[in-house]
Order: sequence, then structure tokens, then C-alpha cells
Amino acid sequence: MSAFTDLLHQSSSEALINSVADMTLQRPGLMEELWEFAITDDPAAWKALWVMDKIHDTRPDLIRPYLKRMLDNVERLKQSGQKRQILKLLSLNPLPADPTGGFIDFCFTLLQSKSEPIAGRVYAMQVLYNISERIPEFKNELRAVIEDAMIEGTPGIKSRGRKLLRNL
Repeated sequence: MSAFTDLLHQSSSEALINSVADMTLQRPGLMEELWEFAITDDPAAWKALWVMDKIHDTRPDLIRPYLKRMLDNVERLKQSGQKRQILKLLSLNPLPADPTGGFIDFCFTLLQSKSEPIAGRVYAMQVLYNISERIPEFKNELRAVIEDAMIEGTPGIKSRGRKLLRNL
């Protein structure tokens, strides 16, 4: 059982998340345990990724070793909060490896999904844009998908879409 399990089941307050992040920053050896909890099916697992996001704000060097594992695991996760937090962290960093076709398809599916929460869709769009910077022949397809997503998109989708389309 994780040391984080009881703490992260308590609430979803930002104060709690900051407290767990501070605890982990003081004891970086807890990162692996935090990661292991983050990718479980536990309903509070997404909060562990929120903690990792907070840690990334001050010590991105502690998160970078986990980016490859995030890339490898995000497709199998069930909770939208887990996917959202991982995609956010991946969007803020250079991808640690060339993405697989499965990962790219996952991001396209998420971006085009009407049932996924907006934040996850926006981060998927950003990750796809970041990939297109490494694989330029990918830009035309991404442009078409972003334009399509913007047709009935929320203000968040439209705002990020406009910014990315200007750069494509």
C-alpha cells in the first residue's frame, strides 16, 4: 500500500495536493512510490499525477525521468483525470522518445472525442502540435483535425486551436 493512498483519498483540495507535493520535494525518494500509485486504477490516482504536476512547477528535473513511462502508459489509463495530467506534463516537455502510432492515434481520438473533458482534449491538441514540430509531414492532418474540432468546440478548444493554427 502506498504512503500516498490515505492522504490522497482525503480530499481534492489544492492545499492537500500542495502539502503532498512539498512532502515529496523534501523526500525525492518518494517519487517512485508516487508514480506507482499514479498509474493504478484507484479513484484517487489522478491526484498523484496532480501532485507530480505541482512538483514539475518547481522541480521539473524530478518529473523528467517519468516522461517516457507516462508516454508508454497513458493509453491504457481509464480515468480522464489521469490522461489529462499526463498529457499536460507531456505537453510541457520535449517528448522523451519518438511517439508510436498508437500514441498518436490515442491523442487524435481524444482530441476528437465529444465525451472527453475539454482540458484533456486541449492537452492532446498541444501534444500533437509538439509532435508535428518533429514530424512536419504530420502538419496537414493536424491542421484539418484542429479546424474540425473548432467547429463545435468550446472556447478552450477554439482558443488553443487558433494559437496552434497560426503556427502550423
